[in-house]
Amino acid sequence: MSSLLEFLTELSTNSESLENFSRDPEGTIDAAGLSSSEKEALLSGESDRVWNLLPSEMVAGRFPPPNVTITITLIVIKFGNTAE
Repeated sequence: MSSLLEFLTELSTNSESLENFSRDPEGTIDAAGLSSSEKEALLSGESDRVWNLLPSEMVAGRFPPPNVTITITLIVIKFGNTAE
């Protein structure tokens, strides 16, 4: 996989990929070949950090489908701030 957008789309459309990510987020990210900044953003659980890595892809006409935003929200809930 070559981009964060493709990774998020895969998570939002493939239940097995999402299950793998839920079980082993770091391993799934590493297997996808994402950059260290993408990995850190995803594992932070901060949707703004993830979103800020996407604009260059969106400018190129590859705006993510609405379900990608939902996936980001799910990731934030599952892996985000544990102080709640």
